[in-house]
Amino acid sequence: MKTSSRLTTLCLTLITGSILFLTNCKKDTKDPDPTPVVSTQTNTERLTGKNFKMTAATIDPSILGVTDYYSQLPDCQKDDLIRFDTPNIFKSDEGATKCNTNDVQTKTGTWVWSTDETIITVTRSGEDPQSWTVLINDGTTLKVKYTEKINATNYTLTATFVKQ
Repeated sequence: MKTSSRLTTLCLTLITGSILFLTNCKKDTKDPDPTPVVSTQTNTERLTGKNFKMTAATIDPSILGVTDYYSQLPDCQKDDLIRFDTPNIFKSDEGATKCNTNDVQTKTGTWVWSTDETIITVTRSGEDPQSWTVLINDGTTLKVKYTEKINATNYTLTATFVKQ
């Protein structure tokens, strides 16, 4: 009789444990994807009122085998800042280190969007206008591409600026 009682207790324990185990198993659920944040700022609002510093630049085709244009810049140019203000004021600042102590600290000019706001034309004092195709303008990163003709060769420079 003791064997039968032990067997019954063991069976009841196993059945109860199985029921508890099976009913407590839940299927892992994946957290829902976050709702993407859509910026309500205009391109002008993302561009203006902040300083940007160049952090990367490439050139194509290469010049003497070099495509990393940024790595070739002297440190006195790597700390330079650019700024777009409203209404259409462009500033380029020499930063903390000037390459030539006689250079003006800040040069001013103008900027204007193309009709579809994909190209910024910058005109600096005493220089020809330069049109930059905007690849990224999210308020933190500004990535642009423009072409310069040097000795009958068109070079495309792609530069990345980060908000400071």
